[in-house]
Amino acid sequence: MAGRNRSPLIEATEALRFEPHRIALDRTGRYDEPFDSEFPLVIKLFHFQSGRYTPGLTWHDRLELFIPVDGRARLRMGERTVDLAPCELCVVDNLKLHCVLDFPGFDSRVVVISFLPEFVYSLGSSSHDYTFLLPFYLQGTGLPQVVRQGAGLQPQIHAAVASLLRCYFGSEDQRLREAGCKVYCLELLYHLARHFRSAELSRASRIISRACRSIGTSVSSSARRVYSF
Repeated sequence: MAGRNRSPLIEATEALRFEPHRIALDRTGRYDEPFDSEFPLVIKLFHFQSGRYTPGLTWHDRLELFIPVDGRARLRMGERTVDLAPCELCVVDNLKLHCVLDFPGFDSRVVVISFLPEFVYSLGSSSHDYTFLLPFYLQGTGLPQVVRQGAGLQPQIHAAVASLLRCYFGSEDQRLREAGCKVYCLELLYHLARHFRSAELSRASRIISRACRSIGTSVSSSARRVYSF
């Protein structure tokens, strides 16, 4: 019976290998993960342990979701510190300097999902597609964008992440694999947009939509100019 109550996220990661966290930062702290231009989505599986991971503040252009599967984790984003319980999801404020903070007993397997905005929304996309990216551009509210334990949509979010992991690390034909990852990533972002919906979300939706139509550039640069707090 207990097995039926297990998170699909935990089940999906049981057979996956998590590597020690080792990344290279340039002199400004920028982390430049190489992307396939046709498939700008990367999922990293890191095993963080106290004193045994790459330290230092970083920033990057790619959008990022940070999910500790087991064990607690602590992030610094700008001036904020975000404590995460197992299986909670954090929308990283990617353009602010951020890092994983060490603490005694820190031992956690972490799923890091990163992608470029154009994986979801680019010129020629339907006008409603920018909704998938809204949680990443609402960082100026003063509160961390976190899906906490017990959140109403957490089961759907975990199920979407689990499906995305199985597809990404599966052995299906490359075209089917990439198409499937796109579907499950959009499903995940849809549930996140629903989770973070608010009056501010509606306001941001109108602003980003106008910005994208008038400027004709990527959502990333437009939205960051709109939300430069």
